[in-house]
Amino acid sequence: MKVKNYFMLALTGVICGCAQFKYDEFNITEKPFVDRTNVRLYIGAEAGNRNQAQLTSSPEGRQYTWSSLDPTVATVTQSGLITAIGEGFALITVASSNDVTNVNVWVQNWIPLLDFTLSHQNITVNKKDRMQIIATLVPTDASEPDIQWSSSDANIVTALENGWIICNNSGRAVISASAQGIVRQVNVTIP
Repeated sequence: MKVKNYFMLALTGVICGCAQFKYDEFNITEKPFVDRTNVRLYIGAEAGNRNQAQLTSSPEGRQYTWSSLDPTVATVTQSGLITAIGEGFALITVASSNDVTNVNVWVQNWIPLLDFTLSHQNITVNKKDRMQIIATLVPTDASEPDIQWSSSDANIVTALENGWIICNNSGRAVISASAQGIVRQVNVTIP
């Protein structure tokens, strides 16, 4: 019986004690959604349209305040158009009346791709093998070269991103790599 009384006394203390705690009110904020939170931009004579990025926020019809914490690196309009000004890092904020979303912006000098070479010119591989053809950039620090890979016959060999190829069937095919008007090729033979 004593155990039951102690239990009831302890339970009463817990219940009474909980009534003394105060909890913060739950506040719902209006956090802006932005379609990208990381942006890389370029400056320089050959950067072209790579010096700007148009971001969108939602929900649409809401009023947000866009600002750059370092306008010497990047500026932003109230419609979300970011423009590169100088090399470095800038934090763009998109603010509602009670919450903020950040966008990281990196700005670099544009270094044009002058040429590239491939690790192979002629290769013989077995059916069902996979391998990667490596592209070496000239200059090696060229900005975002965006090399496109293709196969003259995907039934024989399939070309994937980053120079990966999948050998499907016996035969011969040509893998082409192209970027900024430069085209390089590899002859593939599958016995």
